[in-house]
Amino acid sequence: KFRFFALTNCDNDLIERIDIPSKSPVSFEKIFTSEDNGVYKPNPLAYQKVVDYIQLVANEIIYTSSHQWDLKASKEFGFNSKPLEELVRT
Repeated sequence: KFRFFALTNCDNDLIERIDIPSKSPVSFEKIFTSEDNGVYKPNPLAYQKVVDYIQLVANEIIYTSSHQWDLKASKEFGFNSKPLEELVRT
């Protein structure tokens, strides 16, 4: 079983306005926003907030993004980072 989370540089208001949960093909257990985290990606503290919540080791987490800067920073942090296009194909 997989657990799904989102980490975004959006604020809470934007997440509510665009209604990500109802438009996503997966059900997110939690959406981490920059507003809640108090920090923006690619700051490592943004990724650390996810690790602290999920309570797994960073390399046990598959992290995906369509942004190269995010993939680079998340991989440097220690996540098992994959381009979104790669996961969609499999």
